[in-house]
Amino acid sequence: MSILARNFFPPAKLALRFISQRTSPAKLHEIVKIIDPQSSIKISSALKLVIRPYDLLECPDANKLRASILTRCSRSTADLSVEVNGTSVDITSDNIKGNIDSLQCLLEVPVKADLDIQADQNADVSNVHSDLFHLLCKGNIFTKNIHSTTISIQSEGGNINSSGILLANKIGVNTTGTGNIILDKLQGDIFHCKTENGNISTNSCYVDSSNFATETGTLNLKNVHKKSEVYVLKEGDINMTGIHGNIYIKSNGGDMNLQFSEIYGDNIVMSNNSKQVSINISDLIEENCFIEIHSDQITLEDSVVHLAKYVENDNYLNMGKEHDARNKLLICTKGHLRFGKMSWVDSVKMLMNNKKL
Repeated sequence: MSILARNFFPPAKLALRFISQRTSPAKLHEIVKIIDPQSSIKISSALKLVIRPYDLLECPDANKLRASILTRCSRSTADLSVEVNGTSVDITSDNIKGNIDSLQCLLEVPVKADLDIQADQNADVSNVHSDLFHLLCKGNIFTKNIHSTTISIQSEGGNINSSGILLANKIGVNTTGTGNIILDKLQGDIFHCKTENGNISTNSCYVDSSNFATETGTLNLKNVHKKSEVYVLKEGDINMTGIHGNIYIKSNGGDMNLQFSEIYGDNIVMSNNSKQVSINISDLIEENCFIEIHSDQITLEDSVVHLAKYVENDNYLNMGKEHDARNKLLICTKGHLRFGKMSWVDSVKMLMNNKKL
């Protein structure tokens, strides 16, 4: 009987946790307004914030705003204010009572409205198309499919996770402290991304001019196209595959693992204090580019052992005709450099195999 009792009557704390997880949040406040579809909406939220586009099936004119506060605890409350002045809208949630973790602010906005957001807790925004998207958050940030003319996403020490696409003429993504940045697809004219001690990762970057920087984090960058600059300001590892375009890489410490698929113009890799640097190039680069390497020690992988005739004193490599070459790769490193050949497909296979181990 004691076993049955434990099964059917769990401890009070566990039971409450079960109930809270299964209970749908109650709507504490709801405000609905008719606004200009291209309004400028300023949001100040002390609560966890979720922003979605207003359902176009319910409102084909895309001119409705619905602001709600949801609670999972009847004793937790907060105030909600929506002020409309022409095309300017101010939304505020404050005056919190009770458990702040049980409260959430849900905003359903016109899909093309400009958003200027300040959030004290986590923020989750998806599927908006606007001229301006600015998000400053003290917690973690989650975004999905943000289209805008200008995108600015900043967290004060939290993580930033962007799925789908970030598409804009100008994109900035930054976090401080140990916050990490995870990016899926990037597309636009200008992109800047920076962490302090956190990592940066991306699946693809099709931006005309991109800039990735960290102080002590690790950079895991895949499929970076067009013109890009990559910086490790103090010490951190750089792992890049599918480099395609024109690139400048500078590291003040940490290991490097780079795979070049195709380059144009003058490309530079500089490492001031790396113990281990591994650089692999494609057949296309070997055949069409001038390559010069300066390193404390150069080791040729089996895939490029035929290039040994271009190596001098195990610390200098010079191949191709510099004056005739339109595309150049200059590598200057301190430490040990392993130089080889690997296609983008092979690099992807290697990454997948490493994940299985």
